[in-house]
Amino acid sequence: MIRRARTIILRYSDSNLVAVNYLAKTSIQLSELGRWVLAQCDQWRLPFTLFKAAPTSDHSAIEAELELLSATSLLIWAGTHAATQDLEYEKNFAWGDVAGYYHFSIRNSEYMHPIMSASRLAEKSATTEAVPLYLDNQAFEKITRLPPPDLDSGVFPIMCQRRSYRGFSDDEIPLAYLAECLFAGLGITGFVKPFAESEEQLPFKMTPSGGGRNPYEAFVYVRRVNGLVPGVYHYSAKDHSLGLVQDREQPSVGAVVAGQGWFEHAAVLVVLVANFDRTMWKYPHPTGYRVVLLEAGHIAQNMLLAATARGLACTPTCAIDDRVAVKLTGCDRLTQSHVYTVALGNRSVIPTVMDPLQIVPNEISPLFSQ
Repeated sequence: MIRRARTIILRYSDSNLVAVNYLAKTSIQLSELGRWVLAQCDQWRLPFTLFKAAPTSDHSAIEAELELLSATSLLIWAGTHAATQDLEYEKNFAWGDVAGYYHFSIRNSEYMHPIMSASRLAEKSATTEAVPLYLDNQAFEKITRLPPPDLDSGVFPIMCQRRSYRGFSDDEIPLAYLAECLFAGLGITGFVKPFAESEEQLPFKMTPSGGGRNPYEAFVYVRRVNGLVPGVYHYSAKDHSLGLVQDREQPSVGAVVAGQGWFEHAAVLVVLVANFDRTMWKYPHPTGYRVVLLEAGHIAQNMLLAATARGLACTPTCAIDDRVAVKLTGCDRLTQSHVYTVALGNRSVIPTVMDPLQIVPNEISPLFSQ
């Protein structure tokens, strides 16, 4: 039995119609016969039934088209891995083609080598005018000057100290410091019922979450933490504990974060995995996809501030090799995704492979003039 895949988008390239399976990440230029075959296979059917209704009596042409469409997963065969994934998508991915196209198209992206990336940026800076990174108010007729914040009180001292620091030493970090970072980002501080008759209790955390769905889980790749065997752990926010997922030989940290070698000596890499189905359950509109992505930033920022308070080197990145990450965490359902990572460790003497950041003084911020 065959069926047209549920993850197909058609687009034009010049005057040619191209079919894209965004789940399989395949695409082909469609012939007239190929369009007809796909149109006939909206539901499961036996392949030979196409021959009687075909617009051509050339059975070899139809067989060739079936082979091509099957090889590119535009047509799927019952009982195959492609069919299993297609059925899972149809059943569980509630946000449709627009969100789905983005969600699956960015998986397993190929990243530039850091040296190539730096070379490209240097060339672009030399040949293209830079885009302004902020907008002032000089174009507006009325400007109200705000009182400067007191950067020496409240939460501001820690917030001002936070910097992405890419130099990690080989020293262990205390288990208590890791625990604080995880709790700051994902720890549950209480539960509440969304309405009186509800049997469900929504977890309260120190980061905001759309509808209280809290779609993220943290998988902690431990390299050097006092009191922990190196391995991959799952952080349970419910009881503030770590469960050992696996302790066999692991890939390098740099491999997980798409070849960024400066992460290699990090003591810990926290991988934030989004479970989109938690948010889909409540929100049928694909705007929910945006909500889930935003929440990774809330969680990471809290973790970074907790790490800064303890004097740790810490930096986030969303450059992730999905294939390596799946082997690390085991999270490979279609409604899951490795969205963000936070590296933690002790500071090395050299902060980065690049020149240290030169901070330009800001007239309203004494911190920047130090």
